[in-house]
Amino acid sequence: MSTNHFRENNARQLEAGSLYQRLPHDPSVPPLFVVASGNGRWFDGRMFFRDASDIFAVEMITAGESEFEQDGSAYTVKPGQVYLLRPGCRHRYGPRKGGFLHKRYAMIDGILLEPLLRAAGLARINVVRPRSPALIANLLKTIVATHRRRGEGFAYELSALAFRLIVELGRSRAQQFPETVQKAVEYIDQHLNAPVDSGRLAALTGLSLTHFNRLFKSRVGMSPRAFIIHQRMTWARHLLKNSMLSVKEIASVVGFNDPLYFSSRFSRYAGVSPKRYRGGETVK
Repeated sequence: MSTNHFRENNARQLEAGSLYQRLPHDPSVPPLFVVASGNGRWFDGRMFFRDASDIFAVEMITAGESEFEQDGSAYTVKPGQVYLLRPGCRHRYGPRKGGFLHKRYAMIDGILLEPLLRAAGLARINVVRPRSPALIANLLKTIVATHRRRGEGFAYELSALAFRLIVELGRSRAQQFPETVQKAVEYIDQHLNAPVDSGRLAALTGLSLTHFNRLFKSRVGMSPRAFIIHQRMTWARHLLKNSMLSVKEIASVVGFNDPLYFSSRFSRYAGVSPKRYRGGETVK
């Protein structure tokens, strides 16, 4: 199959809503894999900063409290709650002043990660309050133990555990949005290549424009317009790293008719041009 034919096929499937069309993948590598896992005990004065992160991690507070900042939003994360370290984001976290924290974590990567996060509704989420903290804690505990043991087939066992962890967190998050907001978020994610605005979303949910905008921002943490742009840029970032589509084709897939305008918006969002991002360059 020619490269052009592959690109045309890929573009059509992406525009039809397929989340799983990717570059040819080595079947010996699990579609999700745990890069690192463990337990941490941090005390007053220890803070961690990361600029333009290239990792995804699930971190659960098991004791104490954590100050957590990501993408300009600040949280106090309490025992039984989870914060997600997302690729491409600036974040800062550590114990509250005068306090401590105990945490359990797993860093996850793989060809399935980005589409799974999108499908689970976690692509733009910073903090999750699990519907069953004990289940999430047990999944992380099992991941840590399996990762340390490294028995036969451990990589695929970890892949299955990571998949379940993300799905369970997604189910918890879905319950935290009112039905109207959840409907709008799902519509946005399913129409990234089409014109979407607050008026259309408000009509879809049956709310007035003013009420919808206020409710959406209070629950999602940003305006509908900002969320739409973020979701498009997140998907574009993934396609640049994991597909053979040209920058022009990716612009179309994520809803930009003008590739130059797309490149400008992407550069403002990621700090580097699409071409440089694809080549591995990130914001210093």
